[in-house]
Amino acid sequence: MLPFEQLQKDIEAIQAKLIKEIDAMLASGKSKQEIAVFIDSTNFDELLDDYGASDAVRKYVTGLDSVVKDVAKDLSDNVANSLELIQNKQSEYILGNLSNRMVLWQSSMVEGLISGVKDADILKQLQTIGLTDSQAGSVLQTSYYNFSRATTAAVYEDDPDQKFRYTGGTIPTSSPQCRWLFKNQKSEGYTKAEIDRGIETPFGIINFFGRIPNYNCIHTWKAIR
Repeated sequence: MLPFEQLQKDIEAIQAKLIKEIDAMLASGKSKQEIAVFIDSTNFDELLDDYGASDAVRKYVTGLDSVVKDVAKDLSDNVANSLELIQNKQSEYILGNLSNRMVLWQSSMVEGLISGVKDADILKQLQTIGLTDSQAGSVLQTSYYNFSRATTAAVYEDDPDQKFRYTGGTIPTSSPQCRWLFKNQKSEGYTKAEIDRGIETPFGIINFFGRIPNYNCIHTWKAIR
């Protein structure tokens, strides 16, 4: 299981625990007004942390180290610092996204409780908002592969003659330009200088970050050794 897939699984588990806790709270016998006041005063960022969100994100970021090891055993200080910066930014983005979704949860619960919405419908609304969804999963997947691409580009930044092969295979949703390159790429590969300039296809350019735009693209360049 890739790091971003494990993170998705961990977030789903955290959501299930939170839903169970909220369900128990709604069934506690307290008035909806009392629960609404409690929910409104709850620090949901701390609650996420208590349920392991920060640990799950740290595990994901640590998992990115395996991507680096696949590309190079030794890194210069500059490359290592640059990759650490990307890892930190990804961590900030993921935790920020979770925090924003918890704000939506909090608002939805308070509004539902005060409006007299049925408990089952409140829970259903929380599940609909979710802590993650297919779009968030796609963003996370794209970020993961972008980290892989950035690692390769950074490691070989000063080696314009190094050759690479486009890898990852095709799936039904692969873009036309990626499909074309897999069928037509040169057997000897492409130098970093060529990739930096962009590989032209009848459907668009492909560079070190895959197709442009590369949203949901899983393809990467592998050095030919």
